[in-house]
Amino acid sequence: MRTTEPTIITQGEQIEWTRSISGYPADEWTLQYRFRSNAGPGVNVDAVADDTQFAITMTAAETASLSAGRYIWQAWATNIADTANIVRVCEGQVDVRLGFSENPTHTVETRSANEIALASIDAAMTAFATSDVLEYEISTPAGSRRVKRSARSDLMNLRKYYAQLVSLERTRDRLRNGGSLMKSIGIVAGGN
Repeated sequence: MRTTEPTIITQGEQIEWTRSISGYPADEWTLQYRFRSNAGPGVNVDAVADDTQFAITMTAAETASLSAGRYIWQAWATNIADTANIVRVCEGQVDVRLGFSENPTHTVETRSANEIALASIDAAMTAFATSDVLEYEISTPAGSRRVKRSARSDLMNLRKYYAQLVSLERTRDRLRNGGSLMKSIGIVAGGN
């Protein structure tokens, strides 16, 4: 059983942990975790006393109710003898990840926001190859017209920026999975 709060939760999984908080023994205090986010509704989870420490269980239904995204949590202790004595005793954050449906035909977006932006820029650059016109207006009867063209250099700068972000994400993921900092490059020497 884990003895610290989770840093990653997958929707639909049950999470359990125990926690001792110095100065707030479970035989004198109650403890409630409050998870909040701008990603969606939060959830409150009440701990139960386990001798002088607290045992916390987030049920599968509670984690399934959370939207994928970053949540901030706070733990609040309430004195059993004086319920007006409420103290925030610790806080942190947790990433809630999408839990897969049991239906294997459901698709899931696996790209990061930066990868999606980079793909959109690449699509815009492909479209740019055939036309750089963003707006075109014709007025009648005077016959005025206005054309607004996009600057290819703006797209190139955006692409460079997002390509760097994607590269950093992939390096971080490679390191998390036990890979090396630099990606291996194979060299083939030719000769007769």
